Amino acid sequence: MLRIFANSESVNYFLEDMKEAHYFLPYITDLQFYREQRFKMFKKIIIRFFFIIISINYFTVNLCADERGILRLPRNWISWGGKESIDPARPTFFLPVNWILYETLAQPDERGRPKPLLAESWTSDNKCFSFKFKLRKNIFFHNNKPLKADDVVYTFQHLLDPDIGSPVASVLKIIDIKRFETPDDHTVIFNLKKSHADFPILLMHFMTGIIPKDSADNIAITGIGTGPYKLKKFDLNGITELISHDNYWKGRPGLKKIEIYNIQKSTIGIYALLDGKIDYLSEISSLQANFFRNDKNFIIHQLPVGKMHNLVMNTEISPFNNIYLRKALKLVVDRQEMIKVVLRDIGSIAYDHPVWPVDQYHLKLDLKQDIEKAKSYLKKAGYPNGIDLTLHVADVDTYMVAMGLTYKKMAQKAGVRIKLELHRNENYWNDVWMKVPFCGSFWIMRFADQILCESLLSEAKWNESFWKNSKFDQSIIDARKSIDINKRKQFYHKAQRIVAEEGGIIVPFFENTIRVISKNVKGVKKNEIDNFIDWFKISKPD
Repeated sequence: MLRIFANSESVNYFLEDMKEAHYFLPYITDLQFYREQRFKMFKKIIIRFFFIIISINYFTVNLCADERGILRLPRNWISWGGKESIDPARPTFFLPVNWILYETLAQPDERGRPKPLLAESWTSDNKCFSFKFKLRKNIFFHNNKPLKADDVVYTFQHLLDPDIGSPVASVLKIIDIKRFETPDDHTVIFNLKKSHADFPILLMHFMTGIIPKDSADNIAITGIGTGPYKLKKFDLNGITELISHDNYWKGRPGLKKIEIYNIQKSTIGIYALLDGKIDYLSEISSLQANFFRNDKNFIIHQLPVGKMHNLVMNTEISPFNNIYLRKALKLVVDRQEMIKVVLRDIGSIAYDHPVWPVDQYHLKLDLKQDIEKAKSYLKKAGYPNGIDLTLHVADVDTYMVAMGLTYKKMAQKAGVRIKLELHRNENYWNDVWMKVPFCGSFWIMRFADQILCESLLSEAKWNESFWKNSKFDQSIIDARKSIDINKRKQFYHKAQRIVAEEGGIIVPFFENTIRVISKNVKGVKKNEIDNFIDWFKISKPD
C-alpha cells in the first residue's frame, strides 16, 4: 500500500510544498508578506493533504473489498408451520439454519465413526461409565466469548431440561447432569448413569450444538453458536440471513453471507434454481432432476443419505394395537417395486427398522411381499373380509404422497382398502403426525443408537408409533454396556429384529437423495449429506 502512494503525483507535490515552506519561510522579513505567504502555502498543503487521504480511502476500499459471494438456499427441509426455532435443543428445529449456526463436540468421519470437532480428543474409563473430553482452544462464539467447559455443561443441562421437551433427551438421559466435572476451562468429564461404549456417537447429533452458558432465555432469538456463520436476520416468512463469522476457529469462511428463502416445495425450488434465484436444491426426484441433467450451469449429486421413509401406526389404539394386523400391513409391501415406482430405482431396501444399510450395526432381513400370508394374518386379527383404513399424508417431502399411493395399490391385493387423506404442508407435523392413527413420516439420517432410542424406546418423546416393548428396551441397554463390538452388534441386531416383527412402523426404503448445485458454488463434496456439510469450505464468487 505504501509503495502505491509513494509514487503518486499527489504525494510528490505534497513533499515539495513541505520542502518549500521549510526553506523559504525563514528568509521572509516583512511580517505581512510572511503571513500572506504562510497562509497561501499552508492552504495549498491542506488541500493536497485531503486529496491524498481521499485517494488512500478509495484505493483501500477497492483493494480490500470482500470478494466472497452470497449463497442462497431454499427452506425446503422439514417445516413446523411457523413454529420453527433456532434453539438447537427444541423439537421444532429450523433446518438448515441450525446446522450452520452451531457445532457439536464430535462429527462423523467417512465411515460414520466419531471424530473430533469442538473437542480435540476424548478418553474413557475401562467400563465406559466416564468420558473425558478435551476442548480445542481459541474457539469463539459469535459474540466473541471464548468456548469453555462450562458452556458444554450448560448445553447438556439445557438439553435435558424437561421443560424444553427435546426429543434427543431420550437418547442422552444416561448422562448424570449432577456429576459433570470441569477440571479446567478446556476439560469436561461426562459421568454416565449407565455404561455406553459408543457414547461419543451420541454427541454427533445435530441437536447437541453447543451454546453459551446462561443463554437459554434468548438463544432462540440470537442463535449464538460457534459455527462459521452467525445470525443477522431471522425471518420464517421472508429471508433469513447469516453472515460470515470472521473470528471462526478454522479461519475465514468462504462466503460473506448465506440467505435462506421461504421456499418449501421442491417444484417452486426448481423454478427458482433454473431462474438463478437460488444456488442449491436438495431432495428432488429423479424426474425433477431431468430439468438440469443437460445444463452445464448445474452440478448434480446423487448419494445415499440414510433418510428413512415410513408409515406409522398408533399401536395404542384399535385396530393397530393388534399385532396380527400390523404384520399383515407389512407383508403387503413389495419393497423392490416400491423403490422402482416411487424412487425410480434411486434408493435402498429397508426392512421395517430404521437403521440404514451404511451403519455398522445394520441388520439385513429377508422380507418379501406375501399376499396370502397377509390375508391369513388379517383373518387372525378379525378381518376375514379385509379392512378399511385412512392413511394421512402431505407433500412435506418429495416422496411421501407417492409412497402412500403406491402402498394403497399394493394393499388392495390383500383386501386392505385405503383412503388417502392429503393435508396441508404447513401444519402437518404439528396437527397430523402423532395425532392420527395412520400416517406417513420420514427421518433424516441418525446413527443406530440415536434412531432406535429417539424413535422407538418406550418413553421416547418422538416414539411416533406409541409402541412399548420391554424386550426392545433391554436390548438397547445391553448393547450400550457391551464393550466388545461383536456382542454390541448382536444386541442392536436383536433390537432391529424385534421392531421389524412386532413394531408399529412400516419402512419400505431409504432414500438416495438428488441435489442440484449451481456450477459457481464450490466446496460441496459429492459424498457429504446435508446435515454434515462443512459449510466453512463452501465458496462462491461475488
